[in-house]
Amino acid sequence: MDETTAAQHVGFSLSEDAVSLSTFTSAADSLAKLLGALEASIADTQLLDWQIQDLSVGSANLSIRPSVLNDLGSSVISSALDGLALVEGAPMRPPHFSDAALRSAKSLVSATKDGAGRLAVFGKCNGAVVRRVTVSKRLTAHVDELIGFSSVAMGSLEGTLEAMTIHGSITFSIYDAITDRRTQCNCSRKMLNFAMKHFGERVSVSGEIRFNVQGEPTAMGVDEIRPLGVGPLPQPEDMHGIFSDDPVDIDEWSRFVRED
Repeated sequence: MDETTAAQHVGFSLSEDAVSLSTFTSAADSLAKLLGALEASIADTQLLDWQIQDLSVGSANLSIRPSVLNDLGSSVISSALDGLALVEGAPMRPPHFSDAALRSAKSLVSATKDGAGRLAVFGKCNGAVVRRVTVSKRLTAHVDELIGFSSVAMGSLEGTLEAMTIHGSITFSIYDAITDRRTQCNCSRKMLNFAMKHFGERVSVSGEIRFNVQGEPTAMGVDEIRPLGVGPLPQPEDMHGIFSDDPVDIDEWSRFVRED
């Protein structure tokens, strides 16, 4: 395949002497999961259908393209290339890279024998030149710094309950109202039935929380779900002090605090 001919495509090249079938399929699966996670982050859904554009032996190249050329496909491809380049260079979270996307990026590198820079991801968007990003075991180390397991503690988290699944394990996700950060919640089927009644609502979830090295929650085992309602969070103008609207003398307030 001439990589300059396709308007939108993304793929990888494995430059090992002999590429096993398991290595190739593992890399392909990781790339597909990475693109899916980025699409979900960018568009809150997964609509793109990726089709094989080219397969070649030798360096074991795979190129895929979205079935429909649109802005979403271009955004996913450019986010993948920009994000992989950023994480390869430093332990920094790229835009749209959820924990799932970071794990898929790490799996993509881990598909090679030793992650020693024998894999390159290439892509092109809407007439731009083909870009290639070489990824290595440095990326895996940086991903571990970003989302690697660090500590466990019992506690509670609040957020909007979304994204339920029973594929593999029974989980739902909560999204923080301020940071929009996702935390995966593992639960029983009985608890999932309760969670379904409060889909899209704000909840407080209690249980064993797993934190990454930055102290950010990444996952938890759920013991209890407490609904918090569907209304908006309080705004600054909704907050009131303990005094009335009458002026307060600062000296009088200071004496009140000291005596208390």
